[in-house]
Amino acid sequence: MDVRPAALSRRRLLQGGLAVATTLAAPAVVTGCGSSSTSSPTPSGGQGKPGGRMRVEVLGADNETLNVNVTASDADFTRVSAIFDQLVLVLGDKLVLSSADSLTPNADATVWMIKLKDATFHDGKPVTADDVAFSFRFLADPKSNFGPTAFSDFDLKNLKSLDQRTLQVPLTHPRADFMEVLEGISYVFPAGINDFSKPIGSGPFQVVSYEPGKTAVLKGYKRYRGGAPPLDGLEIATINDADASLRAVKSGRLDYAVGISPTAARVEATNPQLRILNGGPANSHALTWTMNTTKPPFSDVRVRQAMAFATDRKALVDVGFGGFGAVGNDVIGQGLPGFDGMLPPRPYDPDRARQLLATAGRSNLRFTVRTYDAPPGALAATQLWTQQLAKVGVTATLDTVPVSDRYDNAAQNAALIQLGAFTNRSTIIHIETFLTPAVPVGISGGYAPPAFNALVAKSQSTVDPAERQNLINQLSTMLYNEGPYVVWGVRQQPRRGRTGRSRGGAEPVAAAVRQGIPGMSGPARPGAG
Repeated sequence: MDVRPAALSRRRLLQGGLAVATTLAAPAVVTGCGSSSTSSPTPSGGQGKPGGRMRVEVLGADNETLNVNVTASDADFTRVSAIFDQLVLVLGDKLVLSSADSLTPNADATVWMIKLKDATFHDGKPVTADDVAFSFRFLADPKSNFGPTAFSDFDLKNLKSLDQRTLQVPLTHPRADFMEVLEGISYVFPAGINDFSKPIGSGPFQVVSYEPGKTAVLKGYKRYRGGAPPLDGLEIATINDADASLRAVKSGRLDYAVGISPTAARVEATNPQLRILNGGPANSHALTWTMNTTKPPFSDVRVRQAMAFATDRKALVDVGFGGFGAVGNDVIGQGLPGFDGMLPPRPYDPDRARQLLATAGRSNLRFTVRTYDAPPGALAATQLWTQQLAKVGVTATLDTVPVSDRYDNAAQNAALIQLGAFTNRSTIIHIETFLTPAVPVGISGGYAPPAFNALVAKSQSTVDPAERQNLINQLSTMLYNEGPYVVWGVRQQPRRGRTGRSRGGAEPVAAAVRQGIPGMSGPARPGAG
């Protein structure tokens, strides 16, 4: 089986679309209304009127860096996705080969061949199989945020370059989902890279200057494979105030803003100077209450189920999303191919919640919810949830942390229950990335029962698409019945941009987005706005 771009849609169909988004959910864009945009995803080649410079603001964090292994900032992932190409990425809701030209397994999917497209780094050197081998080993660093999990089944010591553009990848056990693994994270670095202050990549933009916590100034890479990007330059600045970002767009200081509240989106929907764009399911956040299943009271499945029944999801979505999203159903991947649509919608049943709490001996339960206002509207929804919990006898207080502190690992791991905002991706990719024993409890909820782990391993080695989908449905049922999440909503990301700009209007922005920038193509990760 040779996985190539032309055969991708058929492969996705046969697999039930299990290869889906690890995209960075890109929030708010204000962009030019002067021309229309197409939704057809393509990983290379600019479209629309070229030229100009676009100024972007994205939610950031305190400690920013362009080193993928340690960064956690939405702003930096947006920058990284513009600077470094990936082997595989998601555009829209489609999994596509990016710098990889083909992926070919042996009969039992224990060895894969990666054939690269003809591409160069920003210094003019060719992208080679040796660079990809180095990148896998670099990303698999035990201190990395992502690699140790993503590449745990790669036999990294025995990677072999067969020629300049072909890498042989042996695995420690079969991985029929190899393409999905690479979609999780597969940035390509030049071999030997150790300085990320002004790194060399092979993506559509190269670094001119970078000041952590403030701004990265990028310029279009004219030799980008498949064609130069549609913009001459891109400035990506850090911001932690969505309202200030909106004001900047309205004043003309900013062209494109990532992060907009539903209220602002509604108010500005009729503003002829602004263009509000929405992402689809693959460009959304799944909002959760993540419960620590390793400690009381949430170690008791009855308490976890009570939280699910006590949640009026429609009310939360109305308040928190303002029409830009859908009610969740306790499994991530909603709206994407491969999601188990046979799961019954979770009803709002406060009587059932009270009964479960009484049976568990927790009728007067008290706890603190760790929360923050990212994406915008999440805090208002959390506040409403405390009122819903009060109706079933639960007293919940809020620990509201600054947006810039939302990735504090120690605080996340210490919380009994907290708001989670995960990039919406296929169910199996979320499971493989975040619901494993190696993932911190603040993200996974500590949910890793042996039967669940065994099903995950079996699904990874199952080549037959129908059998694999059946296993994923079984995993979904376990999460629905006893998992660590109450997935209360799936929030689309309204993006806002200014109309009538002299920089080419909406089309260059749309073309840039189709190329996976800004903020549309990143590794599978928990995100918060």
